[in-house]
Amino acid sequence: MRLGFMTVRDMRALPFEEVAQWGADNGFEAVDAQIDQIDTCATCGIEVGATHLLPDVLVLDDAAREAAQREACAAIDEAVARGVRRAMIAHARTPGMSTEESIEIFARGYAPVAEYAEQFEFKLVMEIYHAHGRWLAITPESIRAVFAAVPSRSLGICLDPSHLVVQGIDYIRATKEFGDRIFYAHAKDTEVFADKLYDYGVFGRALGNDRPFAGWWRYRLPGYGSINWAQFIATLNEVGYDDILAIEHEDEIYYGSPERNKKGLLMAKKYLEQFIV
Repeated sequence: MRLGFMTVRDMRALPFEEVAQWGADNGFEAVDAQIDQIDTCATCGIEVGATHLLPDVLVLDDAAREAAQREACAAIDEAVARGVRRAMIAHARTPGMSTEESIEIFARGYAPVAEYAEQFEFKLVMEIYHAHGRWLAITPESIRAVFAAVPSRSLGICLDPSHLVVQGIDYIRATKEFGDRIFYAHAKDTEVFADKLYDYGVFGRALGNDRPFAGWWRYRLPGYGSINWAQFIATLNEVGYDDILAIEHEDEIYYGSPERNKKGLLMAKKYLEQFIV
């Protein structure tokens, strides 16, 4: 297993080449990049952890969806030609529709793209992020349903334990259950405030707030929250995941400037390295 990172909030104002070179110079093995940034990573001597498949194949209009699918397949061609075989994809719920209907829309959109990706062993990756209720494959129940609707082995997940903590889901059990479909992994921690959890409950603050789950937790650098990183990384190893673990720094304590962002990334890297052989 190797450590990568994702560009942090304030660092997004920097030229991507500067971000990629900083990562390479500081011992990171990979950085997430858009397709048009892949060549920059090669120049800087750093691997692409994951790229992104941007065409919106979840639209309801048939003609627009088919056009987006063609664009997505062309993007896969471009990524493969540049040596990248993993892309993050959106899995938003369709507004006004039930979960079952949203899964049907997801299958219409992604099944042909996943079938196309199979010939290249290209991986379409859903991050298991609750998005405060806006995303689809966020729990074991819904992940199973999405896999049943799109059984292609090109479709898998990015496991980020911080998002499972917020939902009260056992991230170790989930890692074991979906081990053969874990195509990427994020490193981010979750700090839980017991007094606020008592006040608000798991659904979050009700007054002056319109986002489910909010108000009783915050994201932290690995090692500053409730996740057992030794156990999580050991479980990833156990299920056969031997790839990039990408630090997703969303710790507001280390926001405010690119230098503070970099400090947070280096702190997270130093902490996680003790568990990685």
